[in-house]
This record gives sequence, C-alpha cells and structure tokens, in this order.
Amino acid sequence: MELVPRITRAQRMDALSSQATVAGYKAALLGASATSRFFPMLMTAAGTVPPGKVLVIGAGVAGLQAIATARRLGAIVSGYDVRPEAAEQIESLGALALRLDVTVEPGKAYARELAEDQQVRQHELLAPHVADADVVIATAAVPGRRAPTNWNQGAKPRSSSTVCARTGAPSGPVIANRTRSPASTQ
Repeated sequence: MELVPRITRAQRMDALSSQATVAGYKAALLGASATSRFFPMLMTAAGTVPPGKVLVIGAGVAGLQAIATARRLGAIVSGYDVRPEAAEQIESLGALALRLDVTVEPGKAYARELAEDQQVRQHELLAPHVADADVVIATAAVPGRRAPTNWNQGAKPRSSSTVCARTGAPSGPVIANRTRSPASTQ
C-alpha cells in the first residue's frame, strides 16, 4: 500500500490517507481519555482547571488530523515535523508550530530518515517540549522504513500520567530503548 502514489489519479486506490485520518483522530481521542488532565479549560466554583497540553510529532495526514481533533477538544496543541513547509499547515489548524533547527530539504513530499547527528540534535530539542506535554502523539513515519524514534529516555514526560500515543506502533517504538512509555497507548 505504501507504494501507491498519493496523487489525484491514484486517489481511488489510496487507502492509506483515509486510514491515517482515522488513526490521527483516534490517537487524539485515546490521548484525551487516557490522560488525567481535561483538554478544555474548565472554570468552576472551585476554581479554574487549565487546559491540557498536546504535542503532535509528525504533520502528515494522521498528525494534522490529531492536531485538529485535539484543538476541537480544547487542548493547547503544538506540532513538529522535519519538513519546514509543514509548519504552515500546523499553524493553519491553530496549533503552535515548533521550528527546530533539524529539517530535511524543502520541497520533499515525504519526510526522510535523519542522519544520526540530526537525530541526536532532534532528541535534545524536543526534550523540553515532551517534558511540558500531557499527551504526546507521535505520527511521524518514513515510507518503507521503520518508524523514527522521536525522543530518547532523557526526555522525561511531565509526570507519570503523561500519555504517549503512537499511530505507527507496529513499525517501531516511539521512545529509544523502551517499547512503552509510563502510560502509553499504542
């Protein structure tokens, strides 16, 4: 299925895009139900509950759907993709685009695997954002390859209740040297 081009003429054969949309939607819903934080800000007589924070890594079809769903649920959402042109798509959905200095050459339709030194730098730059999130949704994928490891164990989530959802779990772990996070939904 990964070999079917995502162009207009092949749209009738493209089951991956529709399934990625469902995966992104479901990842946001699973993250919302699994976390101990509410996504929308709530104001009650007892006080104000701040909104949950969601980090989406990978702004392909699944990632953009996860961003849109988390925003509709009321979360504060930030997104990251190695493709610089994806930042505009992230911002068009009302999320904060993380602009890290780890990118691939502009104009590529799909992300490619990063070099080892770029991966290390990406892990360092993502660590504070992972630490600040209540839910981390990793949708990043490289066609035909094992799913990228988006951060290492040095990036400690905010608490043990942080939820890490992975849309491509069968193709690899989201955290280096670890197959599941403290509270993961794969």
